[in-house]
Amino acid sequence: MTRNSQQQQRKKTTTAQNARWGANHGLAIGIVFVLWAIVLRITTGQRAFAANHTTFGAVVLLYLLGGPVAGALVGLCRPITRRLPGALLAGVIAGVPVAVAGRLALVGFQPPSALDLWILGALSLYLGPLTAFLFWWNSRRS
Repeated sequence: MTRNSQQQQRKKTTTAQNARWGANHGLAIGIVFVLWAIVLRITTGQRAFAANHTTFGAVVLLYLLGGPVAGALVGLCRPITRRLPGALLAGVIAGVPVAVAGRLALVGFQPPSALDLWILGALSLYLGPLTAFLFWWNSRRS
């Protein structure tokens, strides 16, 4: 596919298509994490989950919901991800639901402390753009 035809194809995608694209990718990533949770469940039983005040079912549910939500947000940002600043912004935006899902998986539905909120923000601002940069860089190499 030539560069011009790729650009024309990008212009034809709608907001709903972008959100669906992102949600599908987020679901795929969530499934990978569910597989990891299954490995933990098989090898440690409920201990690993109980130690973090959660259950296997809650972790699976959060991965299967958090992945598509974060992915849909990335999909909505897809038009701005062609350039690095836009990709980094999309990473920050997607980092928020991922960090929230991680916190819920670790401590459950307890009210967040000021430290929890600071950590959520720091994770979103650090890991989101880092991950986005890696995806952006990889897309430029192919």
